[in-house]
Amino acid sequence: MVIQKFGMQLYGIMVLRSMGQRYTDFNMALAAQMASYDTNGDLATVEATMTALDQTMDKLKNPPAKFKDEYAVSLDAYTAVKDMNTYVNPSGSYQTYSQITNEKDNELASKLNSLEVRID
Repeated sequence: MVIQKFGMQLYGIMVLRSMGQRYTDFNMALAAQMASYDTNGDLATVEATMTALDQTMDKLKNPPAKFKDEYAVSLDAYTAVKDMNTYVNPSGSYQTYSQITNEKDNELASKLNSLEVRID
């Protein structure tokens, strides 16, 4: 999500910038950013990627015994990816959105690193 805090707070009101516009309301900035992603096709790309990931995970069900641990790590990473719905369905204030997104992003990175170590 490309919503940036614009400079300092202006008269106690946080100013956000999205797509070259300035907003004092986080939800308005979110709506503008999401409309942009819808228009440029980014949302469709994310949805298509998630559909492909869902299909891949369905194919990996019931792995051979020697790959059970790798499957468990893959499932953890998949769950973390699915939990990143804050990108597609953002809500809250700028502060809570940023905090939750950073926490989920860190969790996903950790799980993907664990998966990479298992696969290499």
